[in-house]
Amino acid sequence: MSDAFETASPEQRPHLLRSVTDPAAAAHFASQRHSADWQPCFDVCVPALETCALLMMVKDEADIIRQNLDHHYRLGFRRFFILDNASTDGTADHTEAFRAARPDAIVFCAYDPVTGYYQQTKMNALQVFAQSYLMHENRGLDWVFFVDADEFITCCSANMERARAAFQMALHDHHRKLLIFHWV
Repeated sequence: MSDAFETASPEQRPHLLRSVTDPAAAAHFASQRHSADWQPCFDVCVPALETCALLMMVKDEADIIRQNLDHHYRLGFRRFFILDNASTDGTADHTEAFRAARPDAIVFCAYDPVTGYYQQTKMNALQVFAQSYLMHENRGLDWVFFVDADEFITCCSANMERARAAFQMALHDHHRKLLIFHWV
């Protein structure tokens, strides 16, 4: 796989990754979901996420954006980069209220007037911006997480300390290049 991946074009790489990771992730998820340990938890804090960034592109998400931002803040994120794709429903007001309530967090929100939904291109540009923006900060940027406004990263284990430790260890493992999360 690594030789094929290295010689593949950028367009081919996601398909190669999925061909390997999808079956393994599905098998792991099925075994975990059917175990007694399965328990989604929404009150865990993973301190290593402070050196990560949460990126999202939103459009008319006033009904969920604040809940999403508050949840990910409790999880440990302190860097939020939001691309608002011409929302008209007050999404920006909720983002600004979150920013005002969390002075220890970096909350960058850009209004995108181009209503075409070119998500991959726009998210790539937001990632490059976030990396450049945080380049000179004392705590560099270790990971970038892309989520939609209705997606919530969480741990799914009755043993929260073990889940937190495993998440922390994955974030500190510099050999890892990709983390895959199951939808809850």
